[in-house]
Amino acid sequence: MPQNILVIEDDKYIRDDIVTLFEEEGFIADALPDGTLMLETIVKKAYDVVLCDIMMPGKDGYELLNILKKNLKPLEIPPFIFLTAKGDRKDQRKGMELGADDYITKPFHLKEIVKSIQTQIKKRIGIVSIEKMKEIAEKDNATNAEKKASAENVILSYEESIFIDSNTKNRMLKLKEITHIHVEGDYTSVYTLDSKKFYLRKTLSNWEKTLPHEKFIRIRRNVIINVDYIEKIEKWFNYSYRVHMKSVNEQFVMSQRVSRELRKKIK
Repeated sequence: MPQNILVIEDDKYIRDDIVTLFEEEGFIADALPDGTLMLETIVKKAYDVVLCDIMMPGKDGYELLNILKKNLKPLEIPPFIFLTAKGDRKDQRKGMELGADDYITKPFHLKEIVKSIQTQIKKRIGIVSIEKMKEIAEKDNATNAEKKASAENVILSYEESIFIDSNTKNRMLKLKEITHIHVEGDYTSVYTLDSKKFYLRKTLSNWEKTLPHEKFIRIRRNVIINVDYIEKIEKWFNYSYRVHMKSVNEQFVMSQRVSRELRKKIK
């Protein structure tokens, strides 16, 4: 596919010569005598490169590049090559500091311009490819995060395992090995039948959405127990009850309402 080039040059003879040379090389070239319609023209047509003279009546090339930078996003601005009779290093540095991609001085050879254009097009293709890869990676990360969030809300079976990724120990832990869970804010202590304790980041809400309801019940504001490891339930003070767990030194006090729910699970 031929590349589209926009030439901004106030000298008609130079402008026409450049356009003719580009067309002979297989480019599609448009031309403007100044920057009056530059922004509108670039927005309407996706140019691969802009070749712009610096010294022009009205707004010079530096001002035109600034207009593009103020009105367009970086990747919406085509590679910008300054074309000028000025060869002073200060002028070149100024152009580069403004964000020009190249700087060609008159008189010039056609091959020099063509090579510069091809180089800038390849460079832009590389940048766009990298940006697309970043965009795809961001979408993948977002999708994976959604999948993870969704997976966290799926009720697991009692025989399934969860990955315990804690600060101290990493392992696959079967749900049926868990005796009870203690939650404080976003952090959890998980206790097992062999008296091991795992500390990880997981909220009470996450636990309640994933644990099998027939085996786990929240008996206090921040405590969930596994009904398979209940040793006995006894009456306690003020219509409350106390639960004794196998291999657990701590006893848990619960309300009468929770005790009724619990008894339904262990019948």
